[in-house]
Amino acid sequence: METGKRIIKNTAFLTGGKILGDFLVFFFLAYFGRIFGLEILGKYAFAMSIGGILTVVYSLGFNTLTTREVSRDRSQNAKYLGNLLITRGVLSLIVWGLVGIVLWFTPLSFDTKIIILLITGYHVFYKLTGLLRCAFIAHQEMQYPAFLEFFHRLIILSLGGACIFFLKNPVMTLAVYPLSTLMMFLVGFFVFHKKYGLPDFDFDSSFVKKCIIESIPFLFIMVLTQFYDRIGIVILTLLKGEAASGTFAAGDRLFVVVTTTMTMFSASLFPVMSQYSVQAKEKLIKLSIQTSRILIVLLLPLSLLIYILSPEVIAITFGEKFSDSAAVLQTLTWALIFIGLNSILSNFLIVKDRQNVLLKIRTVIYGLHLLTSFALIWRFDYQGLACARLLSEVLLFIATLFCIQRSFEKIPVLRMMLVPSFACCVGILIYQQMEAWPLWFVLPCVVAVYLVLLFFPRGIEINDLLYLKQIFSTRTDTSD
Repeated sequence: METGKRIIKNTAFLTGGKILGDFLVFFFLAYFGRIFGLEILGKYAFAMSIGGILTVVYSLGFNTLTTREVSRDRSQNAKYLGNLLITRGVLSLIVWGLVGIVLWFTPLSFDTKIIILLITGYHVFYKLTGLLRCAFIAHQEMQYPAFLEFFHRLIILSLGGACIFFLKNPVMTLAVYPLSTLMMFLVGFFVFHKKYGLPDFDFDSSFVKKCIIESIPFLFIMVLTQFYDRIGIVILTLLKGEAASGTFAAGDRLFVVVTTTMTMFSASLFPVMSQYSVQAKEKLIKLSIQTSRILIVLLLPLSLLIYILSPEVIAITFGEKFSDSAAVLQTLTWALIFIGLNSILSNFLIVKDRQNVLLKIRTVIYGLHLLTSFALIWRFDYQGLACARLLSEVLLFIATLFCIQRSFEKIPVLRMMLVPSFACCVGILIYQQMEAWPLWFVLPCVVAVYLVLLFFPRGIEINDLLYLKQIFSTRTDTSD
């Protein structure tokens, strides 16, 4: 149980740091936009997009590689971090310099050029700190990356807010961005030095070459994921206009808030799976099954609740004019369980050194996503994009699970999902029949029927709930 508790604790740290940091930046941008106006805020958004795209050039998939390898052998910590910090640092400075040269010859206004340079610098130091964060994650010390994420965003809010108030200059205010990540990097480096010693800065070109070759699949997976996340909105905007994109975006943004926890859960799970893949392969299978059961127990009823509450949630957060976004959220919520399971299955392939197989699977599925997005958006508007996203997650789950079942061990995910999925379908039918009734009455009825259907045919057993109880309890348990 100690492993399960550690994963949940680390997920809580990463999620808390991310969400609190996002809130701080949200408040800063609201103040920034209110004072300097829509045009300056647009320049900031444009610069952030450019900087984010350029990070792909010098990130090279080193983060995943570092986490996996250091998790397996922590004695390699200093060598990986030192060599990859030098490599990424040199590449990022070259890209940063090239951006400055290209901007010199562009017709953009002077303040736009400076803002792009500043935000690119922000991404440079953020990506350098990313390697430190991966080292902390590999050691399963998630409180440090959570603190660093919160720390640099607190600097943006406090120092940036002071610049807005006293200087009244948007360019000077945005200079806080690279300053915040530089300070984050220095603090992270200091903590790393105190915890694990100095990185090994004795540059080994053959070692770096090996790392680059091994990390190329991770780079392509990252590029494909960025494409997958953004291409749907682009197609929707081109085919149906900005209003349709806004309708989809409202539901999608709320959905992303929930999936952020899945991302952090996957990050917490990855070093443990990587460690088990070398030291105890039978534990890797057991952990994969147990965590899959946890997600099924938690996410399927959560999806049912989101489905029922979507109209009210949309009305409260965005207002009645976004009422059509509820249908988007109701469709996307059923992708939640597949996103969670896909994170476990993808981690499994990576720690088993099958990232090339994962890359092939995602290339095919994301290509199909492009085609289905065109077809479904053309026919069903924003709801078509939601259906295309759900379909892609289902296909990714089926393909990844099939690959694992054929090449490694049998993970009975489909059998575990059977009864809870049936219970959810019945819950939806009951909700649709009672939709005109007061929600305070309908919701308990649906939950009661769901629980009866869940336990009566033993879709979820008492042992599953006891396992969850032991994970979330505060008592110490030394068993795995």
